[in-house]
Amino acid sequence: MRKEQIITTTNNNQMEEKGMKQRFIHFKRKFVPALSGAIMGVMLMSTTCFAAGGTSAVTQPLENLKTLVIAVIGAVGVIILAKMLWNLHRHTSSRIHLL
Repeated sequence: MRKEQIITTTNNNQMEEKGMKQRFIHFKRKFVPALSGAIMGVMLMSTTCFAAGGTSAVTQPLENLKTLVIAVIGAVGVIILAKMLWNLHRHTSSRIHLL
């Protein structure tokens, strides 16, 4: 009698574990796509922002950043141009001395 009781208890525990695993798998299959869709919807949703008064307070930092980026690009261009001219000068001056 005691052996049968132990065996049935073990079987019940195994069945409960399988049932919990199945519930978790079922929950995961339903929850992950729903959560992904909700996050995607929030990311793609745009909101309208109304600024009170002048908008220069909002756009001024962007203008400053744009000016800074253009200045950096210009500086890099000047450096590249100066390097190319220096290499051209060295190359032509070495040819002149050989002739």
